[in-house]
Amino acid sequence: MVKSSLMFYYLPTRSLIKYVSFSLFYRFTTRRYTNFENTVFTPRFDVLDGNAGFGILIFKTDVSAKFIVNNILNENYQSVPGYPMPLRNYKFEIGFKY
Repeated sequence: MVKSSLMFYYLPTRSLIKYVSFSLFYRFTTRRYTNFENTVFTPRFDVLDGNAGFGILIFKTDVSAKFIVNNILNENYQSVPGYPMPLRNYKFEIGFKY
């Protein structure tokens, strides 16, 4: 298994926006044997995830928002035989720090 990531943060000096961020995460997994004789295996797969977010300050409260996309390439794969992983999916997160 190989994992790598690429992250970008921008911190403006004078703005309502405290930061802007972009991230990409890549995971490569080679075939995995599933029996003692090493004759049955799950095939290799690549998964690419990413997100973009920003943070702002509103009335002395830090507010952050992030849009996340998992499995960008829509890879059909199984980590464990018989249990398929989700295809492309989206999330939106909002956080408050007061």
